[in-house]
Amino acid sequence: LIAIFGAEAVFPNVEIHKGKNKVSEIDCLVIYGEYALIFQAKSQRLSLQARKGRLEVLQENFRTSIQRAYDQARTCAESFHDMGARLRCSDGREPDVSKVELAYPICVLADHYPALSLMARSFLATTTNDRFGPPLICDLFLIDVISEMVSSPLRFLSYITLRAKFGERIF
Repeated sequence: LIAIFGAEAVFPNVEIHKGKNKVSEIDCLVIYGEYALIFQAKSQRLSLQARKGRLEVLQENFRTSIQRAYDQARTCAESFHDMGARLRCSDGREPDVSKVELAYPICVLADHYPALSLMARSFLATTTNDRFGPPLICDLFLIDVISEMVSSPLRFLSYITLRAKFGERIF
């Protein structure tokens, strides 16, 4: 992401504080113009029982990884417009989110789920509004591929925007 957006726009390990309390954290935040990309990475794998097809175990695995990552991204995006919230990166920088008009949650899994987009469509409880776009649920490999194929910030944002807009139509 640094190769695409530049080091000044990429903020790894961002903590969000309200007063003395830590509210949430973002694994990687990219700010480009009025857009924010909130990357939440999870390393949980599908359990053996879920891989065998036990629906209740599959739903539990999904909830503890993808749903939790999505909910965390939503909490973070909501704090962008909270005057009492302060963002601080692990390297001491403080991202300026005052100009962010639209945030996209990107939930990234370390493990490849064979039917990830179908699972996201079936199980993920989402809410969108004019400041929080639809999520991109993917594995780390997809982010790597997009990063290699898309060399400019505008094209990367275009991909994310189009994927969010037409994601429900992709099967």
